[in-house]
Amino acid sequence: MKKGLKIGFAVFAGLLLALALWFFRPWSDYSPYKIVAFQSTHNDGQWFANFHKVLPSRRIAPSDSPRQWPRAPQDLNITYQWEGEQKTLGDYMAQTGVTGFMVLQNGAIAYEHYANGSTSETRNMVWSVAKSYTVSILGMALKEGVIKSLDDTVETYAPRFKGTAYGETSIRHIAMMSSGINFGPNDKWGPISLWAKTYFDLAMRQFDMDDVAADMNRLTPPGIEFRYRFPDTHVISVVLRGAYANSYGGKVSLAQLVEDKLWKPFGFGGEAFWVISPAGEEGTSWGHAGVSMRLLELAQLGQIYLENGVPYGEANGVSRFTEEWLDGVSKPNAPFQEPAPDSYYPNQGYSRQFWIPQDYDGEFMALGGFDQVVWIDLKRNAVIAQTAAGSRHGGVSPLEQFKVFRAILTKSSAAPL
Repeated sequence: MKKGLKIGFAVFAGLLLALALWFFRPWSDYSPYKIVAFQSTHNDGQWFANFHKVLPSRRIAPSDSPRQWPRAPQDLNITYQWEGEQKTLGDYMAQTGVTGFMVLQNGAIAYEHYANGSTSETRNMVWSVAKSYTVSILGMALKEGVIKSLDDTVETYAPRFKGTAYGETSIRHIAMMSSGINFGPNDKWGPISLWAKTYFDLAMRQFDMDDVAADMNRLTPPGIEFRYRFPDTHVISVVLRGAYANSYGGKVSLAQLVEDKLWKPFGFGGEAFWVISPAGEEGTSWGHAGVSMRLLELAQLGQIYLENGVPYGEANGVSRFTEEWLDGVSKPNAPFQEPAPDSYYPNQGYSRQFWIPQDYDGEFMALGGFDQVVWIDLKRNAVIAQTAAGSRHGGVSPLEQFKVFRAILTKSSAAPL
């Protein structure tokens, strides 16, 4: 009996030691302990602003010829009515936990505001707004011909997915979030949210998202409904890495593509960082999230679409997108993507990795968790970019947010720049 107890104790002690080594990882710059310790001692705004320092990331270098932005400041002391109450822009910002807010109109900075410890040089993790950057490179790949058609299957360009549920799915349905893959926001892994488990696997266990997505199975046929599945966008990034691999000597990272296709030609002036897992040269950027950037580079995504994809400084330049692509991101591509009060995501529709607001009129959005937003208004030639820490402040409903943004641009449009 004593011998058995000793053996049991030794096994238990060994397991505790192994768990402690995994949690603290003294040999690594990144560990679950550092993540938990940092998150527990910082508010959301500070956490989001330092995300790329806590998890392994790949740098995106700024352009050697950054765009110069004129300033045409405007007073945006707007008021609006919501549920019988008169509210101000300040009320909205406080309720949303805004850390940065910028309005571009007619190519000039009309308004710029920072709060909760952020400055113009803060690199904020923009969560799922990253999806709209990834899909923009897809649009360029179609124009360049490295991807022949949106109706090609994923496995055409990403051999890693050959024979998988994602592999047989068209790029079009992936881009539309109508892949039919079994990964819904309400799905569970036992008692745990499947989304939470996946992020735990990526951040804490340092899994490769390529492998995670390849193991997923099918729930419904593709192309019949809009359901938000963040692995869809990561698969787009794998397609892009495969499509461009030959022109980069056989292998290229998503961060390198973002630098070469967006940051350099469009004059993005600030460096950015895209989270990878696992750490090291073989690490893969999360195609769906994990990029940290300044507020200005966030707004600049919208400016690309206002200027029809013509690179900065190219007078009479040629768009990096086709007309079909520009049309396809700015409005729903199928009836099941239309916004409606009773839709799966009330009052919000979708296009190709961009959201469409209720009663849209030349407006579309890039959205990220905790109220990260890029609002693009084609008719008013304007962009609103917002970083925030919404989870600590309650946030507002989508309809209230749409009302605020429209009130801002209605006022700014009334006073020409």
